[in-house]
Amino acid sequence: MQKLGPFASQVFWVGPIGGGILASLLYNYLLFPRSMSMSTRVAIVKGTYESEGEWEEKEKSMEMTSP
Repeated sequence: MQKLGPFASQVFWVGPIGGGILASLLYNYLLFPRSMSMSTRVAIVKGTYESEGEWEEKEKSMEMTSP
């Protein structure tokens, strides 16, 4: 610990965070690259993604309610 000096805390913060980011990229782009399209991924991140099951539920609830 003393050999790292003032950089000891940076090593313990940057290492795990960088490893987590690297593991996420490895998993999403090398192991399962085609599980979702890029537009679907962006929609999920933005919070605008709605699966087909959610659309079916909305349609059913709209049919059951009267104006």
